[in-house]
Amino acid sequence: MRTSISEIDGKLARLTDLFVDQDIERSEYLSRKEKLMSEKRSLQEHILKLERNADHWLEPLREWIDTASNLNEIAQSEELPLKKSSLQNIFGSNLSLSARRASGTAKPHWLSLVGGKESQCQNNAVPIVVTLPGIEPGFSG
Repeated sequence: MRTSISEIDGKLARLTDLFVDQDIERSEYLSRKEKLMSEKRSLQEHILKLERNADHWLEPLREWIDTASNLNEIAQSEELPLKKSSLQNIFGSNLSLSARRASGTAKPHWLSLVGGKESQCQNNAVPIVVTLPGIEPGFSG
């Protein structure tokens, strides 16, 4: 957003130069300037709102870390609804089931956990296969 504000400032400077050089009419200058200033104000207000409410992302991050740290326990658990909800959280609704194995592509924020190596996270399409014991091949989640 700060980059966008800098770009808008550059556009305003060029617009002012055009007006000073009398390359555009006053009415055109004023309408373009008002539009750019409006965009700039809305971006600045959005930045201020984010800075004031910096904790709005903290709770979802805490929940993500808790879920990630409990994945091993969840995988070994016998509670199928818990496993299902965890898989939906990681893969969304894009799981496919074949030969009692669920497979899919993890959402990008879960890719950082794959193998524990940062180098494996560079490609957003890392396939992950999960074995679901006790689930019949005809199961649809």
